[in-house]
Amino acid sequence: ITWALEGGSSPLPAGLSLASNGDITGTPTGSTQTFTVEATSGDSQVATQSLTITINPTLAVTTTSLGNAVAGSAYGTSISAVGGQGNRTWSVVSGSLPGGVNLGTNSGTLSGTPGSTGSFNFTVQVLSDDGQTDTQSLTLVVYDVLQVTTASLPNGTNGAGDYSEQLTASGGNGAYSWSVFSGDLPPGYSMSGTGLIEGPKSEGDVTYDFTVRVLSGDGQAAFRALSISFIIN
Repeated sequence: ITWALEGGSSPLPAGLSLASNGDITGTPTGSTQTFTVEATSGDSQVATQSLTITINPTLAVTTTSLGNAVAGSAYGTSISAVGGQGNRTWSVVSGSLPGGVNLGTNSGTLSGTPGSTGSFNFTVQVLSDDGQTDTQSLTLVVYDVLQVTTASLPNGTNGAGDYSEQLTASGGNGAYSWSVFSGDLPPGYSMSGTGLIEGPKSEGDVTYDFTVRVLSGDGQAAFRALSISFIIN
């Protein structure tokens, strides 16, 4: 029996070819195609059959980076993929996730509350129902929670000279940006974006209450209620 495409031109998916012995081989690069094969026997009998080869898209993980997490705070993000056929199954095949964070087997979702800080390197694998697999190396960075470490401010003594005090914070990632969130600084006082409070010497016996806010480069915010008092000696 000799095999051929009916009419010599019925399309196979791009990248595939039909040999005269009936073998269809190659590396498909095109899309799903329906075609008709023709079988011819030695006594010149001819039979035809319409067939379809389904070309599934290549399975690939499309997530290449992850957003940062904060220790002690809930975290959630989805790892995405394209291609393949049917359902996908996810797993971590090397490295490790932070304690408290898990990968959903069926959803590809990373979720949980990380309990420690650091950079956690791991490789995920996705498997589709048609047997395709793909892997991707990822890193999840976990930072400390941002907090204002300045607990209180010194008094502004009457007539004792100009006032200058630097606010401090810890945790978060990236540069800190400071502002007065509520309340008022003493008259003539200002706070820079770097958290430096400055002002002139003052007169009187009064306390000014205000709340400061610090933002870190990763979008965390922290607040602290503070006050500056002027005391007549």
